[in-house]
Amino acid sequence: RVCRTLREEGIGTPILMLTAKQGEYDEAEALDTGADDFLSKPFRQEELLKLLRARLGLELVYASNAAGSPASDNAPDGEIVVPPGAELAILRELAQRGDLRNLLAQVERLERADERYTTFTARLRDLAERFQLKKINELLAGVSSPS
Repeated sequence: RVCRTLREEGIGTPILMLTAKQGEYDEAEALDTGADDFLSKPFRQEELLKLLRARLGLELVYASNAAGSPASDNAPDGEIVVPPGAELAILRELAQRGDLRNLLAQVERLERADERYTTFTARLRDLAERFQLKKINELLAGVSSPS
């Protein structure tokens, strides 16, 4: 119904219909209601990304391609500058609690406080946005504050 209503109102935003139950909708029915594409479980990441790129005109940039980004040039000699012990303790506590929202807020605060932390905070932000709590905890456990 939503697809049909949007199309009747002249809204041309691309619609990708996803269904969790295989067989609940068939592709022809979904496309007939106004959807541009259709996927049913199990969703394959590659297929979903391909459809999103095609419909939205996106160019995906993967982390391995971003190694030479300006953020990696903020510390001298490729050194990663980490915040002081008190700041690290806050980050560790938030990560251990799984509080990604406040962890990201703390990351933003650190970025505003000192641009030298950019490489470190960019890594934390990337992991947090991908819900990689285990890797965040490993990263924070492996760094120590400057002497």
